[in-house]
Amino acid sequence: MKKKDQWYLGQQIEVRKYERDKKDWWFPIIVGLTILFGLGAILFSCRSDEVYAAEVWKITSYCACQKCCGPNAQGITASGKKVSEGMVACNWLPFGTKVNIEGLGVFSVQDRGAKSLFGSKTNHIKHLDVFLPTHKQALKFGVKYLEVKII
Repeated sequence: MKKKDQWYLGQQIEVRKYERDKKDWWFPIIVGLTILFGLGAILFSCRSDEVYAAEVWKITSYCACQKCCGPNAQGITASGKKVSEGMVACNWLPFGTKVNIEGLGVFSVQDRGAKSLFGSKTNHIKHLDVFLPTHKQALKFGVKYLEVKII
């Protein structure tokens, strides 16, 4: 430490200046590496499959009839629940995942669909099928491309 006297507003103050020795060259490197690896650990500890930004998805609709769900349709979703409004089908999102569809509201993933249309856990196709109570409503809904945010 090097001491140096200075004056401030008529008062004498003591200012200490730290002079680094040549042997202290490693200190900034250690601090830098600690920060770098610390941030890296934080970034890599977040699972990338849990964080989604709002994106445009293909939105279609279905009802519980045999035309939409096949000849054995009984109104039961792939999660085992009775179909009701507020449910959507998506193959790669876990059951119970909430999605906010722009202009339509918040829905819960409770059903699955054809892999060729909705993808799989390894093939994420951004397509949701919204449940509607009647076949006429499902046909009228048609195909829309809306912004979806996974909650």
